[in-house]
Amino acid sequence: MEETSDIISRASSNSLVLLDELGRGTSSYDGLALAESILKFLIYSSNCFTLFVTHYGILTSKFEKLHFKQIRNGHVGYSVLGEENSLILLYKIFPGAVRKSYGINVARLASLPIDVVDKAKQISMKYQRSLDLKLKLIDFFRIHCIFKEVHI
Repeated sequence: MEETSDIISRASSNSLVLLDELGRGTSSYDGLALAESILKFLIYSSNCFTLFVTHYGILTSKFEKLHFKQIRNGHVGYSVLGEENSLILLYKIFPGAVRKSYGINVARLASLPIDVVDKAKQISMKYQRSLDLKLKLIDFFRIHCIFKEVHI
């Protein structure tokens, strides 16, 4: 964080700022909040050119929707092959935020033990099912509330 503090205090419209995984070593919510706040500061106060690397998908989605003229989402290109979903990294930047996580595939590429990767895949699928259920419940209640408002 000391490096980030130094960057913020010195950044100007003539600066090139490179930030990789802000919020590392914090809780997920604190890291996300810090990354968003720092990025907004750089946009509004410093107006500097910034290359900002993050794994916070929610942050990329949020800034994509806000349509800041200074922000362009990008991701490292990849190709997925076969039934095993073999991942080939293309080492080239493509426009837009990545829409699907391939962390499990990357772990396999990094030669993590297969039992660790398999367990991570199971846990990831459990989280995804839980998230999908919560999103369906939110949609249900949103529709239910709208229906009540219309018929009151």
